[in-house]
Amino acid sequence: MTLGNWLLTAGVESQIQSIDTNDSYASQLSRERGLSSLFAGLSGAIGAHSMQLNVRRDNADGLAGETTGYAGYGYQLQPAWKLIASVSSAFNLPPLGYLYDPFSGNPALKPETARSTELGLQWAQDKQVARATLFKTRTANLMLYDFATWSFNNVTDASNRGLELSYSGRLASADLRASLTLQHPLDESTGLRLIRRARSMASVGASLPLGAWTVGGDLSYTGDRPDIVTVPALPTYTLLNITTRYALTRELAWTVRIDNLLDRQYQTAYGYNQPGRTLYVGFVWGQK
Repeated sequence: MTLGNWLLTAGVESQIQSIDTNDSYASQLSRERGLSSLFAGLSGAIGAHSMQLNVRRDNADGLAGETTGYAGYGYQLQPAWKLIASVSSAFNLPPLGYLYDPFSGNPALKPETARSTELGLQWAQDKQVARATLFKTRTANLMLYDFATWSFNNVTDASNRGLELSYSGRLASADLRASLTLQHPLDESTGLRLIRRARSMASVGASLPLGAWTVGGDLSYTGDRPDIVTVPALPTYTLLNITTRYALTRELAWTVRIDNLLDRQYQTAYGYNQPGRTLYVGFVWGQK
């Protein structure tokens, strides 16, 4: 609903989440839970000031209700420059497998909760947007697999702070995008870096239309990450993905995508190799 320069939104959600498995290693696992949510938001501007407020209430079977929110503010310094700031909270339910898996489940798991603050500066002009954002997040009851109990547990509180840089825009007819994250994810219980979290991540990408063809690619970098203390650290890796699209008609296009073109070997968790070079071919249909 629009009220002058303000937009008011509200809604309700209802979900039934379920898990149903049966294999030779465990008896049949069949669980479900209901989740209901109420949410509302208000956004608008007064002169050089812009604001956004959101609130959400989630109620899941067997758990106390949780209220989360977001408050954002922007100030237009100049036509191209804008100062932005926000505070927010988050709530993450344990997946049903984390709760009830016969080998690693923990029915006593608590939801994760988080609090975040951000302060940034944005430049936007001629379909180009660049942003620099300082952020700080604190997470309570972080859910991780606990090798001391061989089950999922709320093993620690965690914090993270850092800087994010991003750009999106167009050069001639090419669409460009880039991002860089420098962060310090910390396990509050040990004072060490949080496992499987990189201090640095970066990506660049581009797509270029050539008549009926569109070609593009993305190059991404992830820095080294510690894993549990009994295994080696996970090394850095760089991935190159490319895509090609050919418009057969206004509604139908033929697509080819190659992920991990350079066939890099990498792991996001120790002992779990990720796919090598992978080819996808398909068709996309959609009205424009």
